[in-house]
This record gives sequence, structure tokens and C-alpha cells, in this order.
Amino acid sequence: MQPVKAATTGRITVNPQVQEALAQLEKAQDTKCDATLSITIYWNQAQVLFGLKRPQYVEKALKLLINFLLLSPTTTFSSAQITSFLYNSRLALARLLCIYQELDESRSVYLDAIDGKWKLEKGELINIAQNLCKLSIPSLINACDNLATKYLTRERNRTRPAPVISDINNSITTILNEAGSLFAQEDNIYNSIPSEHIAIVLYATCSLVCQYDKVDGCTPNDFYFMMNQVYESLDSLAHHMIEINLLDKSNIWNVFNAMLLSIEIDDLVRANNIYKHLKQDDAYLYPDVKLLCDLCDNTVLGKPYRGLKQKMNKRDTKLDACYVINLEMNDEAAQVEFVEDGKMHLKKKEERANKEQHVEELFFKMQQFTCTLTKQFQEDIITAINNRSVGRLEEYEDLVPNLVDTHREVASQVTEVNHRIMG
Repeated sequence: MQPVKAATTGRITVNPQVQEALAQLEKAQDTKCDATLSITIYWNQAQVLFGLKRPQYVEKALKLLINFLLLSPTTTFSSAQITSFLYNSRLALARLLCIYQELDESRSVYLDAIDGKWKLEKGELINIAQNLCKLSIPSLINACDNLATKYLTRERNRTRPAPVISDINNSITTILNEAGSLFAQEDNIYNSIPSEHIAIVLYATCSLVCQYDKVDGCTPNDFYFMMNQVYESLDSLAHHMIEINLLDKSNIWNVFNAMLLSIEIDDLVRANNIYKHLKQDDAYLYPDVKLLCDLCDNTVLGKPYRGLKQKMNKRDTKLDACYVINLEMNDEAAQVEFVEDGKMHLKKKEERANKEQHVEELFFKMQQFTCTLTKQFQEDIITAINNRSVGRLEEYEDLVPNLVDTHREVASQVTEVNHRIMG
């Protein structure tokens, strides 16, 4: 007689721990349940469900907790504890949604968490992002200073060192940077504006607050670099990159980059201002900086021969405002270089031609220095180094010893014939 098989009900087996956690959530939603107990249940069961790898139930628990806290229930928790529960719940939910690619909702929750914790008002932040294209970089920094005014005022007025941050989640720089990375996605729209605009506002705010919140060891220059990276992905905003590089003029590399970019995009007004700054700086003594300034001097006013007057040979006399140089002279007048005190001085055509050639060479160097073909050539060289192919020498490597031996044999025969002739 065969044993009887257990009947199958066709139901999916549910983890009893999951069942218990869901039952607890139902209990917390009961209006008769104490508010303090409800908050504790929501938070604890969200962590239990996360450990059991039930993300949908975790999302449900966190949203129930957030909505409940927003009702301002009467509890035995202090206001600081309630704020902490709300902030941590939002942060956990934002990260969970980000993992599962619910990006728009995740971004909203991040901004809510930042608003609730550090009083960076969400509406004001979005308004700055909407007007980003119209704002100069100094104006943007000022707007972000006003955005984070409560935090910055508190930190600037401290008479004692701020307490050490033990939980990285309470670091404003860390969380703003984290949210900025989420918004800094190309071709993404949030609230009818490019999400990169909000990323730039967050990074600009980071450059202000990181001076007081030094958990990550970041400096303002780190966030200027990140702002530039985002601006580079946006069209027609290269002039903002120049302004960002000029925020810290003590960093000669930033100023150098600003001048390069100014020349590259034909922003001659800024290039001239940067040129004047560099000439007054000690860095002007460096050959590279001096070369760039010379190139800018011959370009900044739109005429490649503009610097000719300043580069004239001063052995005979000094140039002043009465000197006149005409680069379009006819052959007969080509020898006339300048007029001083009614006397006409003549010089050889060859000397004038040499000076013009010198300026042309400078201008040509500048074109080589800034053109995209040079950058493309550099990229090709790097690609060639990293992806080596078999060359002719390697292809015929096996034949090399034979060729060498043959050469030696021929050489010995020639030597022997030589001896015979000489003998």
C-alpha cells in the first residue's frame, strides 16, 4: 500500500518573518495605537524587511512613517528626535528609490530631506536652478549663500569648535554631494528643467559649506571642478567655466585654464583681463605662462600683428603715442617705420619683414596650441600607445639574426679582399 501524498494548496509560501513584519505594520496603522509606539514599529520593521530583502515592503514602511511624522503627532519624543526620524526615513527612502531606478521620486525625496534637515528650501533651490543660465558665477554663489543662510550663519558665528560628526549621514557636504551626483545625469529633466542645473546649485552650495563641515576633507576647488564638469556637458555655457576658474585666483593653474578657454572660445574681453592679472603675478616668470601671455597679447584685440608695436627694437629710441605703424603700406612707403618729432626714420625692409615673421610665428603657435586638431592628435597618440599593433620590425623579427650574420660574413670577405689588395 503506497503512502498518501500531502495535498498542495497552490499558494506561495510566505516567509513567516515577513508575515510578522507586515502584521506589525498593520498594527501601527491602527488609530488606537500609541503614536510613539507606531513610530518605533514603522522604523524597526522597515529595517527588518530590508534585511529580509523585501524592498517593496521597505518602501511601504518608510512612506507610512514619513506620512505619519508629517501629521505632527503627539509623542514622547523630543522635536529633535522627530526631526531625526523624518530625515533618516527620507534619506533611506531616497537611496532605496535610487537603487531601483525610481530617479525622479528619489530626487524629490532627497530635496525634501535636505530641506527638512538643513533648511535649504526646496522651492528656492529649484528657482535658482531655473535661472541658472542668466546668473553669473559670482551671482550663483551669492544665491547659494542665501539658500544655506541658516546653516552658514550658525557656523560663521560659532565661538567654539563644532562638535565632531560621528554619523556621516549628518554631514551636509556628504549628502549635498550625494544628491548632486544623482542630479548630474545628462539629458534628464526634473521639474521641467535639466537636472544638471540642480546639480550645479548643489555643488555650488557644497563649495560654501565644506569649509565648516570637513568630514570628507573636500575643498571648494573640488566642487568648482565638479561644477565645471557639469557645465561642460551643457551647451553655450563655456563662459561660466571661465568664471569658475577665476573664483580662486591664487591657484595659478585655474587662472591658466581660464585664459586658455577664453582664447579658445574667442572671449577676448575676459582673455585681456586675465592677461593683465597674470602679468602682475609672480607666475609670469614661468616660461609657459609668459608664452601664453605673448600669444594672448597678439590675439586679444583680434589682430595678429597687434603686438608688433610693443616688440619693436628699442635700441635707437623709445616708442610713444606719436608712433604710427601702417601694416598695409605700399612698397614705396614700406621703409617708413615711425615718425618722431617731425623726423622720418628709415630702416631696412628686411628688418621689418623679420619682425612681422616673428609675430606670424607666434600667432601660428597659438593656433596650434588651441586648435581641436592638436587635442585629437594627442588622443590618437594615447590610443596608439595603449593599443599596440604588430609593426614590421616585430613581424619580421625572426629574420633579424640571419640578416646580421649575413652582414658579418660580407664584412669579413670585404676585409679579406682589402688585405690582399694592400698586400
